Amino acid sequence: MPPMIPQQLPISTRLRLRWLLWRHRWTFQWAHKPLCDRFARDVVRLGPMRLCRSCLLLYAGLIGAAAAVAIFRPVSGWLLPAVAAAMGVTLGLSIPRIYRHMPRPARDLLRLMAGALTPMLLWALVGIAWPLAGAGAAVGVILHLLYRRLRRRGMSDPCTRCDQLSEGRICPGFAHQARCLRHYDQAATDLLLATGYRPQVLDVNPAAPFQSGPGGLKARAEAPEAFRLSGSDSPKST
Repeated sequence: MPPMIPQQLPISTRLRLRWLLWRHRWTFQWAHKPLCDRFARDVVRLGPMRLCRSCLLLYAGLIGAAAAVAIFRPVSGWLLPAVAAAMGVTLGLSIPRIYRHMPRPARDLLRLMAGALTPMLLWALVGIAWPLAGAGAAVGVILHLLYRRLRRRGMSDPCTRCDQLSEGRICPGFAHQARCLRHYDQAATDLLLATGYRPQVLDVNPAAPFQSGPGGLKARAEAPEAFRLSGSDSPKST
């Protein structure tokens, strides 16, 4: 979960904080998995960026099929039943309890098919009636939300069985993320100090400027962790 940005800040400062956050998160933001050896086959690395392999194939299929439909505009009486049947099989095999036990090549094929079949199915429904296409899109959104809920239940299973879970330190799967967020934490703190922002948690004279002197940098030196953006205006727990 990304750090919360205090809403009482000026919009320009909030935008700068969001830019800082993106700068420090873009290398792993779309990985969707820990970056350790246990998940190495589920993450694709493009230079410094880590991408979820399943999502990459899903969107590749989606964009490729959408482009093909826009160019060729297929019209056939068997298109709707064929695509609907293929989508039904794909969705059935994508149920998390089934999907996560399949070999990686099979999962790649399922994700590619799910992406490719979506625009084809919508196009086939549009050929019959626009309301059907709208209903199909609504059903797709509902199924996607249901899938995310089912998937979230089993997401922690591989980590639960990991030998390093009880070692009391950040595991290799999240070391890169933690390092990037610490750098963001420092950069965001420096930006907030420069703007004069004062977290309410600090017992500092509200009339004193939050820049230098006993009410400013001294307070930071005495309670540095209170100035770290950790999800709220309260100090981070240790």
